[in-house]
Amino acid sequence: MRRTLLFLAALALGAHTTFSQTTTVDYTTWNTLTPNCNAFGAGNTVVGFTHVSILGQPKFDINEEAVTLDCSRQGTNGEIAKSTAYAIHYNFQEGHTYKFTFKTKQENALGTLSGVHIAFHGIIITPSTLCNGPQPDATEQYPGGTGFIAATNGYELHDVYLSAPADPYFIKVKAEAAPTSQATKVFIQKISWVDVTPPFTLTASSTSRLCGTQNPVTFTIENPTGASVDGYKFYPQAGKWLYQGNPAPAEIVLNSSSANAITLVPVECAGPATVYGRVLRLGNVSTPTNGVTTGVTLPPYGISGPSTLPYAGALYTLTGDPLIFPKPPASFPCGATVSWGFSSNPVGAELSVNSPTNVGVTPSTLFPQSGLVTLTATVNGCGVSKNVNKNINVQAPLLMSGGTISTIKENGGLSVKAIHPNPTNGKFTVELSHQWNNRNITIRSIDGRVIAEQKVAGQSTDFDISEVPAGLYFLTVSDGRQTIVEKIVKR
Repeated sequence: MRRTLLFLAALALGAHTTFSQTTTVDYTTWNTLTPNCNAFGAGNTVVGFTHVSILGQPKFDINEEAVTLDCSRQGTNGEIAKSTAYAIHYNFQEGHTYKFTFKTKQENALGTLSGVHIAFHGIIITPSTLCNGPQPDATEQYPGGTGFIAATNGYELHDVYLSAPADPYFIKVKAEAAPTSQATKVFIQKISWVDVTPPFTLTASSTSRLCGTQNPVTFTIENPTGASVDGYKFYPQAGKWLYQGNPAPAEIVLNSSSANAITLVPVECAGPATVYGRVLRLGNVSTPTNGVTTGVTLPPYGISGPSTLPYAGALYTLTGDPLIFPKPPASFPCGATVSWGFSSNPVGAELSVNSPTNVGVTPSTLFPQSGLVTLTATVNGCGVSKNVNKNINVQAPLLMSGGTISTIKENGGLSVKAIHPNPTNGKFTVELSHQWNNRNITIRSIDGRVIAEQKVAGQSTDFDISEVPAGLYFLTVSDGRQTIVEKIVKR
């Protein structure tokens, strides 16, 4: 029966390892002149990698430029195995296959030759600080590992392949003498590894959909190299997908090497949704793929209304694409909401929201200025948002005094002296320049609806529009031949 030398190296899980990139631990570059009796008992960094002693007393031979590991067998029937092992911290990827290459030799082999055995490990290791040679090893060969026989006629390269399980925090490689052997010293000059996992890729027939639509999406795990596969797994994001007419389960397993695709239907009003995949291979290896997210877009919208805002203000309406929404105002799928505001408003323009799709815009009633503003409607639905903008050139009012708009418009003897207070909480007074008889005064909303109307005899009259919503309204004075229009801001 051969002795089996088990050399133990550990690698910590971290960032994704780049495919085809070789990583090398080269002890011939270690510039140490006074190595400790236990080379890695302090958990120190060596040649760019953190090393930790795990079992026994790893040493460094300056002349050989190599780490040395002693192992032996004791007892009448060689039943007591003593080993030496250490760990190297590195970043491995779960489910990936790695090719390890060792440059090793062994000396002083008495009995059956020793070998090298490696296996992944998922438990953090506390450094061993002992300096009394190889230690008893009850574990012997680790489950799920692999190995090779170290050469006796000088250094040779040995390749072994190993696939990482879940949480591959360490890769273990252990040396142990078999019952028919006595003592062996193994030298390790270099260890290198490279990710040789086949390039499995998850793809989707579509990666974008319109909010409220439910077009089926087919997800396929591509196997361009034709690697041997036992089956496939798909992981739809919870609450976002339907599978065969029902809410998709957390895991969908296809136990077939040829069935590599599934079709999912998005939940109607769900937002962006992700699907992940895994490939079942080599009996018990589960290799993860990339994830694919299907995004969601909102329908195209626009804002209708004048690009130049008149003194009296104007109405602006959110409209939808006529191919999707034939008639304005716009329709909103999946209960989408709209909020209005100015994304740029250096002149203090004022906004009055009449409905989700209609707003009134007026110049500032306190500090009127002319200039460019940007009106923005933000539509939120299906977990995404969309800003719709319209640039508006604002024209300021003529005069402002003490919270009262005083414009005095005259038209063939017809004139309005003042409206106060304006802005108003509902009650306000209209002052005329002189006595009028049976003049019509009408209050209209920004969309043209009549709010209040009365005939006036005298030089002033009072109005009360307390019951109407806040916003912009227009006061019209007419004698049947001539008309004056003034704005009123209801708070």
